[in-house]
Amino acid sequence: HDDLLRNTLVAATQGLMAFMLLRQAWGPGLLERRLTGRWVLIGGAAMLFGALVCRTLFMVLASDWDPRYNVPSHVQAFTYFIVMAVVLINSMGFVLMQMERAIEQQRSLATHDALTGLYNRAALQDLLPMYGAQARRRGTPLAFLMLDIDHFKQVNDEHGHLAGDQVLKEVANRVRHGMRQSDFLARFGGEEFLAVLPATDGAGALVLAEKIRQSIEAEPVRFQEQGIAITISVGVSFGIPGESPKSLEELIAHSDQALYAAKSGGRNCVRLNSVPSQPV
Repeated sequence: HDDLLRNTLVAATQGLMAFMLLRQAWGPGLLERRLTGRWVLIGGAAMLFGALVCRTLFMVLASDWDPRYNVPSHVQAFTYFIVMAVVLINSMGFVLMQMERAIEQQRSLATHDALTGLYNRAALQDLLPMYGAQARRRGTPLAFLMLDIDHFKQVNDEHGHLAGDQVLKEVANRVRHGMRQSDFLARFGGEEFLAVLPATDGAGALVLAEKIRQSIEAEPVRFQEQGIAITISVGVSFGIPGESPKSLEELIAHSDQALYAAKSGGRNCVRLNSVPSQPV
């Protein structure tokens, strides 16, 4: 029965390896959405694991073991066909995963700013109608923060464009971490960022804007072992958008006007452009 013991241990080891494959296919990114290719790969790994478990059980329970053969022919045939099926299934799964990953990357490039990782202006235009419709349906104001890095051209001139890129990334990161999960942040253009705050009135928007302004001013941006002092100016507007798409554009324009007032008022400050509480 040495052959039986040896083959039982081999089958058990193969089953353990299949389980590890299944775990690796299932485990990474548990909170991420599983696309079709990954589900196919998980199915193939599960099939292989199940087949090898059955093979191991057969080895343990077999009473008609023929010592002339390492493994009975019907078990070998079963294992062969399962392995071939798993190879085909997993090959399709890998191909689908690569295709879906490429599509996801293209979608991300189309909707995100490559430097800061924030949503870009195109994504903002796509999502704004949804925020406007939610505000109208709930009767709650929608607030906008227009943020601009003060003297950004001077940063590029004195420290170089690589330093400017680092400043943009760090400012984007601090602003994003200062916002709520329900808020939306996009790079509006150049050194300007636009934040959309659902269900937020003027007072709440001012508090958040001031918190963000202080977080930017509090600590210099580190670049090549030097600190670059940075401040931002913020324009705030809020209101319940009307049915017209232009109402959202008007609210953004109001925040831009408030930003201009902040720039004119000495920079490194927050200004509110008051708008009516009724739909704009």
